[in-house]
Amino acid sequence: MRRSVRWFGIVGVAAIGVLAPVYIPQALAGVEAFRANDVEILGLGFVSRGEILNLADIEPATSVWEPLDEFESRIEEHPMIRSVSVDRRLPDGLVIRVVERTPVGFVATPTLEPVDREGRYLPLDPARWTLDLPLLTPRIDRAGDGGRPTATRLRLLASVADAIRDEGVFWTHVSEIRETESGDVIAEWGDPQVTFQLGRSTDVRRLQEGVQALGDAMARWEERTPVAVDLRWADQVVVRFDS
Repeated sequence: MRRSVRWFGIVGVAAIGVLAPVYIPQALAGVEAFRANDVEILGLGFVSRGEILNLADIEPATSVWEPLDEFESRIEEHPMIRSVSVDRRLPDGLVIRVVERTPVGFVATPTLEPVDREGRYLPLDPARWTLDLPLLTPRIDRAGDGGRPTATRLRLLASVADAIRDEGVFWTHVSEIRETESGDVIAEWGDPQVTFQLGRSTDVRRLQEGVQALGDAMARWEERTPVAVDLRWADQVVVRFDS
Protein backbone atom coordinates (compact mmCIF):
# COMPACT_ATOMS: atom_id res chain seq x y z
CA MET A 1 0.00 0.00 0.00
CA ARG A 2 2.77 2.39 0.93
CA ARG A 3 4.54 1.56 -2.32
CA SER A 4 1.38 2.43 -4.30
CA VAL A 5 1.01 5.74 -2.51
CA ARG A 6 4.64 6.52 -3.15
CA TRP A 7 4.25 5.82 -6.90
CA PHE A 8 1.12 7.96 -7.08
CA GLY A 9 3.10 10.76 -5.45
CA ILE A 10 5.95 10.43 -7.89
CA VAL A 11 3.57 10.40 -10.87
CA GLY A 12 1.74 13.43 -9.51
CA VAL A 13 4.93 15.45 -9.09
CA ALA A 14 6.07 14.45 -12.58
CA ALA A 15 2.72 15.51 -14.04
CA ILE A 16 2.98 18.90 -12.36
CA GLY A 17 6.50 19.32 -13.77
CA VAL A 18 5.30 18.52 -17.29
CA LEU A 19 2.12 20.58 -17.22
CA ALA A 20 3.43 23.60 -15.30
CA PRO A 21 5.26 25.19 -18.28
CA VAL A 22 2.02 24.96 -20.26
CA TYR A 23 -0.67 26.01 -17.77
CA ILE A 24 1.13 28.33 -15.36
CA PRO A 25 1.98 30.95 -18.05
CA GLN A 26 -1.62 30.81 -19.22
CA ALA A 27 -2.82 31.44 -15.68
CA LEU A 28 -0.36 34.29 -15.12
CA ALA A 29 -1.17 35.95 -18.45
CA GLY A 30 -4.23 37.52 -16.90
CA VAL A 31 -2.41 38.98 -13.91
CA GLU A 32 -2.04 42.75 -14.19
CA ALA A 33 1.43 42.74 -12.60
CA PHE A 34 2.73 40.91 -15.68
CA ARG A 35 1.57 43.47 -18.25
CA ALA A 36 4.40 44.41 -20.66
CA ASN A 37 4.95 47.96 -19.43
CA ASP A 38 8.73 47.92 -19.92
CA VAL A 39 9.75 46.96 -23.46
CA GLU A 40 13.39 47.46 -24.40
CA ILE A 41 14.36 47.15 -28.08
CA LEU A 42 18.05 46.80 -28.95
CA GLY A 43 19.71 46.99 -32.36
CA LEU A 44 17.46 49.52 -34.10
CA GLY A 45 18.89 51.72 -36.82
CA PHE A 46 16.65 51.97 -39.86
CA VAL A 47 13.52 50.47 -38.29
CA SER A 48 11.54 52.49 -35.77
CA ARG A 49 10.43 51.33 -32.34
CA GLY A 50 6.80 51.80 -33.32
CA GLU A 51 7.17 49.47 -36.31
CA ILE A 52 8.53 46.71 -34.08
CA LEU A 53 5.80 47.11 -31.47
CA ASN A 54 3.09 47.14 -34.15
CA LEU A 55 4.48 44.05 -35.86
CA ALA A 56 4.85 42.17 -32.58
CA ASP A 57 1.36 43.31 -31.58
CA ILE A 58 2.63 44.48 -28.18
CA GLU A 59 0.18 46.82 -26.45
CA PRO A 60 -0.23 48.05 -22.84
CA ALA A 61 -2.49 45.08 -22.14
CA THR A 62 -0.04 42.52 -23.54
CA SER A 63 1.26 40.00 -21.02
CA VAL A 64 4.92 39.07 -20.82
CA TRP A 65 3.74 35.44 -20.57
CA GLU A 66 2.52 35.34 -24.15
CA PRO A 67 4.55 32.94 -26.35
CA LEU A 68 7.87 34.58 -27.21
CA ASP A 69 8.24 32.71 -30.49
CA GLU A 70 5.04 34.35 -31.73
CA PHE A 71 6.52 37.79 -31.06
CA GLU A 72 9.67 36.75 -32.96
CA SER A 73 7.86 35.31 -35.97
CA ARG A 74 5.79 38.48 -36.40
CA ILE A 75 8.80 40.78 -36.13
CA GLU A 76 10.76 38.69 -38.65
CA GLU A 77 8.15 39.57 -41.27
CA HIS A 78 9.72 43.04 -41.57
CA PRO A 79 11.94 43.11 -44.70
CA MET A 80 14.66 45.02 -42.82
CA ILE A 81 14.98 42.46 -40.02
CA ARG A 82 17.58 39.70 -40.43
CA SER A 83 17.03 38.02 -37.04
CA VAL A 84 15.31 38.69 -33.72
CA SER A 85 15.17 37.25 -30.22
CA VAL A 86 12.73 38.12 -27.43
CA ASP A 87 13.29 37.46 -23.72
CA ARG A 88 11.27 38.13 -20.57
CA ARG A 89 12.47 40.45 -17.83
CA LEU A 90 10.08 39.76 -15.00
CA PRO A 91 7.79 40.98 -13.72
CA ASP A 92 6.72 43.37 -16.51
CA GLY A 93 9.53 43.58 -19.04
CA LEU A 94 10.37 42.28 -22.51
CA VAL A 95 13.77 42.62 -24.17
CA ILE A 96 13.73 42.52 -27.97
CA ARG A 97 17.06 42.18 -29.76
CA VAL A 98 17.03 42.70 -33.51
CA VAL A 99 19.69 42.44 -36.18
CA GLU A 100 18.83 44.62 -39.15
CA ARG A 101 19.78 44.04 -42.75
CA THR A 102 22.61 46.40 -43.73
CA PRO A 103 22.71 48.03 -47.17
CA VAL A 104 26.00 47.39 -49.00
CA GLY A 105 25.33 48.90 -52.42
CA PHE A 106 22.90 50.47 -54.87
CA VAL A 107 21.40 48.81 -57.93
CA ALA A 108 20.12 50.96 -60.80
CA THR A 109 16.68 49.57 -61.70
CA PRO A 110 16.75 52.38 -63.16
CA THR A 111 16.11 54.17 -59.84
CA LEU A 112 18.73 53.50 -57.18
CA GLU A 113 17.65 50.72 -54.82
CA PRO A 114 19.80 49.57 -51.87
CA VAL A 115 20.51 45.86 -51.38
CA ASP A 116 22.05 43.86 -48.53
CA ARG A 117 24.87 41.30 -48.66
CA GLU A 118 22.47 38.59 -49.83
CA GLY A 119 21.28 40.68 -52.78
CA ARG A 120 17.91 41.42 -51.17
CA TYR A 121 16.30 44.74 -52.09
CA LEU A 122 15.74 46.88 -49.02
CA PRO A 123 12.82 49.31 -48.53
CA LEU A 124 15.06 52.31 -47.79
CA ASP A 125 14.47 55.66 -49.47
CA PRO A 126 17.87 57.16 -50.48
CA ALA A 127 16.25 60.60 -50.21
CA ARG A 128 15.55 60.01 -46.53
CA TRP A 129 18.71 58.15 -45.50
CA THR A 130 22.27 59.28 -46.18
CA LEU A 131 23.65 56.16 -47.84
CA ASP A 132 27.18 56.44 -49.21
CA LEU A 133 27.25 53.18 -51.16
CA PRO A 134 28.88 51.97 -54.38
CA LEU A 135 26.86 51.09 -57.46
CA LEU A 136 26.57 47.33 -58.05
CA THR A 137 26.47 46.41 -61.74
CA PRO A 138 26.02 42.69 -62.49
CA ARG A 139 26.06 41.02 -65.86
CA ILE A 140 22.80 41.16 -67.80
CA ASP A 141 20.26 39.07 -65.91
CA ARG A 142 17.72 37.56 -68.27
CA ALA A 143 15.83 36.18 -65.28
CA GLY A 144 15.36 39.68 -63.87
CA ASP A 145 12.01 41.41 -63.74
CA GLY A 146 11.72 44.70 -65.60
CA GLY A 147 15.40 45.54 -65.41
CA ARG A 148 15.65 44.49 -61.77
CA PRO A 149 18.42 41.88 -61.37
CA THR A 150 17.60 38.87 -59.23
CA ALA A 151 19.12 38.29 -55.81
CA THR A 152 21.01 35.30 -57.24
CA ARG A 153 22.75 37.50 -59.80
CA LEU A 154 23.47 40.22 -57.24
CA ARG A 155 24.75 37.92 -54.50
CA LEU A 156 28.35 37.78 -55.77
CA LEU A 157 28.74 41.56 -56.01
CA ALA A 158 26.87 42.15 -52.76
CA SER A 159 29.09 39.71 -50.85
CA VAL A 160 32.22 41.38 -52.25
CA ALA A 161 30.84 44.79 -51.26
CA ASP A 162 30.14 43.49 -47.76
CA ALA A 163 33.76 42.30 -47.45
CA ILE A 164 35.07 45.63 -48.76
CA ARG A 165 33.13 47.50 -46.05
CA ASP A 166 35.56 46.10 -43.48
CA GLU A 167 38.48 47.86 -45.20
CA GLY A 168 37.69 51.50 -44.43
CA VAL A 169 40.34 53.13 -46.63
CA PHE A 170 39.30 51.11 -49.65
CA TRP A 171 35.54 51.43 -49.03
CA THR A 172 35.52 55.23 -48.91
CA HIS A 173 37.01 55.42 -52.43
CA VAL A 174 34.89 52.81 -54.25
CA SER A 175 32.30 54.20 -56.66
CA GLU A 176 31.22 51.02 -58.50
CA ILE A 177 31.56 47.26 -58.24
CA ARG A 178 30.73 45.39 -61.43
CA GLU A 179 30.83 41.90 -62.83
CA THR A 180 32.60 41.23 -66.11
CA GLU A 181 31.35 38.83 -68.77
CA SER A 182 34.00 36.35 -67.64
CA GLY A 183 32.65 36.42 -64.09
CA ASP A 184 35.44 38.47 -62.50
CA VAL A 185 34.69 41.40 -60.20
CA ILE A 186 36.02 44.91 -60.80
CA ALA A 187 35.91 47.83 -58.37
CA GLU A 188 36.24 51.38 -59.67
CA TRP A 189 38.32 53.38 -57.21
CA GLY A 190 38.42 57.17 -57.28
CA ASP A 191 41.12 59.71 -56.36
CA PRO A 192 43.18 58.56 -58.15
CA GLN A 193 41.00 56.87 -60.78
CA VAL A 194 42.10 53.25 -60.56
CA THR A 195 40.42 49.97 -61.50
CA PHE A 196 40.87 47.14 -59.00
CA GLN A 197 40.53 43.68 -60.52
CA LEU A 198 39.34 41.58 -57.59
CA GLY A 199 38.52 38.18 -58.97
CA ARG A 200 35.62 36.37 -57.28
CA SER A 201 36.86 36.03 -53.71
CA THR A 202 39.03 38.94 -52.60
CA ASP A 203 39.25 39.35 -48.83
CA VAL A 204 40.20 42.30 -46.66
CA ARG A 205 43.84 41.23 -46.43
CA ARG A 206 44.20 41.28 -50.22
CA LEU A 207 42.55 44.68 -50.43
CA GLN A 208 45.02 46.05 -47.92
CA GLU A 209 47.89 44.59 -49.91
CA GLY A 210 46.51 46.19 -53.06
CA VAL A 211 46.13 49.63 -51.48
CA GLN A 212 49.63 49.43 -50.03
CA ALA A 213 51.13 48.32 -53.37
CA LEU A 214 49.36 51.20 -55.12
CA GLY A 215 50.74 53.71 -52.63
CA ASP A 216 54.26 52.32 -52.97
CA ALA A 217 54.10 52.38 -56.78
CA MET A 218 52.82 55.96 -56.85
CA ALA A 219 55.62 57.05 -54.52
CA ARG A 220 58.25 55.29 -56.64
CA TRP A 221 57.01 56.50 -60.02
CA GLU A 222 55.53 59.91 -59.28
CA GLU A 223 55.55 60.98 -62.94
CA ARG A 224 53.38 58.04 -64.06
CA THR A 225 49.60 57.60 -63.68
CA PRO A 226 48.34 54.28 -62.23
CA VAL A 227 45.25 52.85 -63.96
CA ALA A 228 44.76 49.36 -62.53
CA VAL A 229 45.61 47.11 -59.59
CA ASP A 230 45.27 43.39 -60.30
CA LEU A 231 44.60 41.13 -57.29
CA ARG A 232 43.50 38.03 -59.15
CA TRP A 233 46.66 36.05 -58.34
CA ALA A 234 47.15 34.91 -54.76
CA ASP A 235 50.90 35.44 -54.61
CA GLN A 236 51.30 38.86 -56.26
CA VAL A 237 49.85 42.32 -56.79
CA VAL A 238 50.22 43.90 -60.22
CA VAL A 239 50.02 47.70 -60.58
CA ARG A 240 49.56 48.90 -64.15
CA PHE A 241 50.29 52.41 -65.37
CA ASP A 242 49.04 54.51 -68.25
CA SER A 243 51.24 53.75 -71.25
